[in-house]
Amino acid sequence: MKLILLSLGLLLALGNVARAAEGASDPTGTWHWTAPANPDGQVPKVTFNLKLQGDILTGTVVKATGTKNITNGVVKGDQVSFQVFSAGHAGKSVATYSGKLTQDVIKGNVEIEVADKKFSTAWEVRRD
Repeated sequence: MKLILLSLGLLLALGNVARAAEGASDPTGTWHWTAPANPDGQVPKVTFNLKLQGDILTGTVVKATGTKNITNGVVKGDQVSFQVFSAGHAGKSVATYSGKLTQDVIKGNVEIEVADKKFSTAWEVRRD
């Protein structure tokens, strides 16, 4: 009887660990990032609304300049990546966000390509 109870307890514990691991790799939710200051000294606040559907990541990026849809979003294990396309005074741009998801933090890099020039900066967002 003790062996049966011990076995059931072990199975329940393993199930909880598996569910926790699944949740750790699901970036669904609202995330916030305080981006580096612009050349004019303004510090942009950016909100990411992410939704995982299977292994496809969708959502929006909200900035003071407007809302953009996320494209090419992928989640593989604890790795998250997506792109955001924009058109502005400097021409068309693409921002590629990539990072590692750990609980309520995604930490990595964002690479922005504008007019054949690339810029990269660290990126760390926190979930509400």
